[in-house]
Amino acid sequence: MIMKGLKLLALLYILFLIVSCQKSVEVKEILPVDKTVNETQEINKSIVEEKPQANESAEALANETAETQTEETQNESEEELPPPKTELYLVHDKEVYLSKRYAFINVSIRNAEDIRAYQFQLNYDPSILSVASYSETDFMKQKEGMQTLRIVKQTNNSYLVAVSATEGGAYGNGVLGFFTVTFNSKGNSSLILNNTDLVNSKIENVRHIARNSSITVK
Repeated sequence: MIMKGLKLLALLYILFLIVSCQKSVEVKEILPVDKTVNETQEINKSIVEEKPQANESAEALANETAETQTEETQNESEEELPPPKTELYLVHDKEVYLSKRYAFINVSIRNAEDIRAYQFQLNYDPSILSVASYSETDFMKQKEGMQTLRIVKQTNNSYLVAVSATEGGAYGNGVLGFFTVTFNSKGNSSLILNNTDLVNSKIENVRHIARNSSITVK
């Protein structure tokens, strides 16, 4: 009986050693897994921290692309619109003497194409000169029997003119009309064409250039 008891104790001790070894092996095998998990977590954390930088880079690239496209669109628009061919300009003596009773300032047009109506406002220095009147020419009456409607409005330092033909449109180069001016004192006055409008027979605005001038009274 004693021998059987010793054998049983020996067997139990061997089993205990085996179980202990297995646990040791399991712990050794688990440790690398825990280490892998930690490394994975660190990698994920690094990725998360780098994401905003990636987003910022992507956003900056998108903004740069959008700006480039906008600039290209603007450049294309500018390239699509050539300078206007039609011009409004003033023709007159650049220098006059105060003793001269009056002078004329022509309002001329160059490269007119189907111009049915026009409007402009002449601004000047009222201490230097005064506008007595505005007279039309026959430029807007290129068709036989054509008539025009005219509106004028004079203020202290400007003279507004609006003329419209009853039909059709005018072409070419010529003088739309002229101002008769008198002089009040010596000096220099700018002659500014403001609020200029040209309209064709389709009731469309015509692109144009308005050129200003000046006059000196001696």
